[in-house]
Parts: sequence; C-alpha cells; structure tokens
Amino acid sequence: SSTLSATAIVFIRIIAVNGNAPVFSKPVYTAYLLEKSPPGTLNISVLATDKDSGSNGQVWYRLSNATFLSIDNVTGFITNLQALHYELVKWIDVIVTATDLGTPPQSSAANVTVIVLDINTAPSIIAIDPPHPTVNQSAVAGFVVAVARAFEPDFPTISAGVVFSITGEGATVFNISGMT
Repeated sequence: SSTLSATAIVFIRIIAVNGNAPVFSKPVYTAYLLEKSPPGTLNISVLATDKDSGSNGQVWYRLSNATFLSIDNVTGFITNLQALHYELVKWIDVIVTATDLGTPPQSSAANVTVIVLDINTAPSIIAIDPPHPTVNQSAVAGFVVAVARAFEPDFPTISAGVVFSITGEGATVFNISGMT
C-alpha cells in the first residue's frame, strides 16, 4: 500500500477578545468650585485605562445626570457649563462611565462630586418701615420706632441669617433685636 501525503499552508487569523473592562484610577473624584465662577473654571480629569490592545483598549467617557457639567469624551476632562449659585446648588454628584470600543463593549463607572463653595455676600437692606422714623419724647421704653428688613443672598428667606446692630450716636439710647 502506498502512503499519500499533502502539505498546505494555512493562515490563522487571531482575533483579540475584549477581555478587560476599563478601570478608573480612583473610585471617587472630588473637586471644589467657588460659587459664581464662570463657565469653564472647573477643571478635573478622570482617568480609566484598559489593558486590552487596539480598539478594545480605547476608552470613551460620558456623564450621567450632568445638567451643570460637561466631559470631553476622549480626555475625561470635566468642566462647568455655567456659573453656579451656592444658595441653589451646594454640590453636584454625577457618575462617569468609561466604555471601551471593543466588541462587545465593556464599561465601568466612578463617582464625581463637585462641591460648590459659598462666597459670603454682604446683605442689602430692603426696607426700613417707616423710611424716616421719628420718636415722640413721651414714647415709653420698648416703643417700636421702626422695623428694618434685610435680604441676605446666602439665605432664602428675608432677614434670615442677618444680624442687626445699632452703632454710632444714640446706640445706647435705642435697642435693636439682633436677629429679628
């Protein structure tokens, strides 16, 4: 019996498997922003790396629930879209998702907290009622001469957080409630 044999060249294409999800350098990122800072003032970067090669290792970023913030989807650079007011927004919590470009894509998430720092603003007096008070000489102690109302921008209600005082000539003759 005769033995037959053949030789062939076979090309095998190895396709990389997307075996790794991106991993953030930290699970939580924290940044601080002074209230009323103009858009673009905040600068915080997140970083996620993927051990895979090629497109399986390329990472794209996206923010969830980010009304006031924006992220560069390639670099992970986060910035504020508008000036924030401490009285309305004291902090922002968002989730950043890093997704690789593999098939199927894999992703991971990290938390970002932006703390808005209060800038104390000087109160402005809205009204003194009556505007030009006078006192009769026969007025008894405790007689209300005038009512001062002030608005403190750091507090939502009128006169809340404002401390009143009388200084100068006549300060010992009159009394004012420091808080109301």
